[in-house]
Amino acid sequence: RIIVIFLLFSLSLSAQDVTSLEETKAFIIKNISENCYEEDGFKEPYSAEFEGNYLRLKIWNKNQTRVRSNILYDFENVYVFQKVSKRKKDIAYINIFVPILKNKEKNKWDKHKLIMRVDGHDMADSILDALKHYNQLLIDKNKKPGQKF
Repeated sequence: RIIVIFLLFSLSLSAQDVTSLEETKAFIIKNISENCYEEDGFKEPYSAEFEGNYLRLKIWNKNQTRVRSNILYDFENVYVFQKVSKRKKDIAYINIFVPILKNKEKNKWDKHKLIMRVDGHDMADSILDALKHYNQLLIDKNKKPGQKF
């Protein structure tokens, strides 16, 4: 009986992790796409999408007719999440040192400082918390059975 209860508990936790991962991805996509801009102004918005566990961020021109930048990020291996930089007029900046795909053929990743300008201090905090949570979910997902650290 104990084994059956343990297996049911384990399956329940796994289902919660999958839901949590998908909910986190959906939150990140929605809020980056609606509230984040290229660091120099509110004219060039970001759009976000996931490719497996990687996050693709695109910066659009001010008319949103063409993509100006298109980068794939590896949020499982973040180097540093810096605290939100809050400025006047409810403007904030998110700064994260994270690997980006430099060469697809060679699978070469380089360290990059992602800077996003965000409309709203609270929104910046929420997006940063979601990205940190996503990072932790990916780390936990890839741990070997019985591995604690």
